[in-house]
Amino acid sequence: MVPSVSEIEELVIKRHDFLDALDDSPATKPELVDRLNTSRSTVDRAIDDLERCNFVSRPDDRYQLTMAGKAVHEQHQSYLDDLQPIQQALEVLAMLPPDVPFSFDLLEDARVRRAESHDPHQPLELAAETMSRAAQVKTLSPAVFPRCVEAIKEWANDGKTVELAVPEDVLDTMADRYRDELSSLEGPGHSLYELPTAPPYTLWIAETADEKYTGLMPNAATGVQGLIVTDNDDARQWASEQYESYLEQATPVERLEGRA
Repeated sequence: MVPSVSEIEELVIKRHDFLDALDDSPATKPELVDRLNTSRSTVDRAIDDLERCNFVSRPDDRYQLTMAGKAVHEQHQSYLDDLQPIQQALEVLAMLPPDVPFSFDLLEDARVRRAESHDPHQPLELAAETMSRAAQVKTLSPAVFPRCVEAIKEWANDGKTVELAVPEDVLDTMADRYRDELSSLEGPGHSLYELPTAPPYTLWIAETADEKYTGLMPNAATGVQGLIVTDNDDARQWASEQYESYLEQATPVERLEGRA
């Protein structure tokens, strides 16, 4: 009788260690006892389970994976590999509402930082360090924090091309508190935009001569809570599309003076 998909799933999870051991090379039962540091009775039960589903065979004195066994083991391992980047970013992903635009390409080859009570600036420091190497920085944000203001001023003064898109209330705050620091954005080569609605997170794209990075930062009233940053091309394409979709509804801002 052919097992159901759920039965295969249950068996592969339960006997993953045995599939893994036999994928390395065929083995006798005593050899499996040594390889897995387990009892002979456990090996007997595992082999019985795997034989019942035709996942192992014994053409001689050793057990080996069948083609079916190799297929389910490879598929299960691929699933575990796909879970790895999600596990790495789990705490940051949990900060995002489930219905906001998101691409899981952001998790490919990503570096992840979470704000900790003993080091709350970790995400911003990694973002600033990454963007400091860029010649062009584009940022979409629902808020601007003092550390961000300092970084934007440095980037503009260093000759980087800076684009910043934020909601109206953030622009008013910038005009009131940070107009002198951000006055460089009013010069040529930089762009400042007013958004009609606040984005659900900070999203930035930084381009160096030979590298392109994308960063996503969940925000809270207390500041940036985490960061996911990657150089994955598909993630950058997704982020660029999100950025451009917001800019289609944005209004260019020539000067901060007079807003506050």
